[in-house]
Amino acid sequence: MGLDTFPLWWNGMQLSHHLCNLLAGLWLARVAGASRISAFTALVLVASSPVVLHEIAGGRTLSGVVWPGLCGLAMLWRGSGLWAGLLIGLQGLCY
Repeated sequence: MGLDTFPLWWNGMQLSHHLCNLLAGLWLARVAGASRISAFTALVLVASSPVVLHEIAGGRTLSGVVWPGLCGLAMLWRGSGLWAGLLIGLQGLCY
């Protein structure tokens, strides 16, 4: 990978993690029983939270990755303890 493609790769990775965070938050809200409107409101609040925006603006990709933990919580809520443990373990690796 040349230096000319690095910014595109980096920005794509940041965007993909941010979108995964939002989709995982939406999924967790729906699994927890939230309505579509409530889940969407939660998604907007997560997307615009100072913590998330600070991590993205600072270029700290891995500390901004919360989707494995959110997906793990959703899996735990649904009764899939093994997958929940693996995803929450992955969350620990990101930190």
